[in-house]
Amino acid sequence: MNHELLDYKVQVMNGTGNSFAITSFMNLDHATQFHTLYDCNTIEDFVVRMCNLLKVDGFILLTEADSKKNDYKWFFYNNDGSKAEMCGNAARCVGHFTFKNHVSGDEHSFESLAGTIDVIVENEDQVTVAMPELTAVPVKAQVADLNYTFLDTGVPHSVIELSDLETKKKLLPIIKELRQSTQHHVGGSNVTLFESINENLIKSVSFERGVEDFTQACGTGAVAAAHCQFVKTGAVKIQVQMPGGAVFVDFSKDKPYLIGPIEYGKTFFPEELKELWTNSFTA
Repeated sequence: MNHELLDYKVQVMNGTGNSFAITSFMNLDHATQFHTLYDCNTIEDFVVRMCNLLKVDGFILLTEADSKKNDYKWFFYNNDGSKAEMCGNAARCVGHFTFKNHVSGDEHSFESLAGTIDVIVENEDQVTVAMPELTAVPVKAQVADLNYTFLDTGVPHSVIELSDLETKKKLLPIIKELRQSTQHHVGGSNVTLFESINENLIKSVSFERGVEDFTQACGTGAVAAAHCQFVKTGAVKIQVQMPGGAVFVDFSKDKPYLIGPIEYGKTFFPEELKELWTNSFTA
């Protein structure tokens, strides 16, 4: 292993059950070369190994912003090594992490593939993120006998409303087909299912790209499902109950706002991470 940049820590965090490994802040040159410290030829190979090692859903490199208007920039990777345009739960985690480590203030913005993301750190365990505006008018379509709505909340989602969310396992073949469909997006889409409990409360679960399974939580999926509920009922603040916990989505402003809890996990210091990596992959 290259010993040059080993002063970078990795922090594990989770937002409503979504877990992430986040590097401490580094300059752009170091960020683009970080995988070489672990003798990996590509960042994708490094991410797959690191996510498997730390048992997290995604890996995030934090670096300097392109614009002085923003506090930092992230490179976000799913645990299969693929890039994602946006992740609401990760954004809440990163927003608190950078505030706590004096990279940003309690209200700040950062750069992502989905554009500029605004963050408000509410308190020690809750963060609000202004999600991207919908980039296209939602499209209503059908797969098999199921109606769905396709929309982009920073990440493309195909949203299906069910009368009972527990029937999702029976629908798995259709969900996988819809996940791979390039009809609306070249990279396919996440598939988000939701059940309306009342106008201000829904249950939701997402089958996510890069994981290829149902996840404990999905921030962009929560916004997608809540948007469909908002269109149907007119409710502007909707609680979304996911397997990993609950968030709120607020449609009363110019953008959807995702509000929810964050939690800190283990901090991996350089030598500890090096030892863990060496014992796992090079022993």
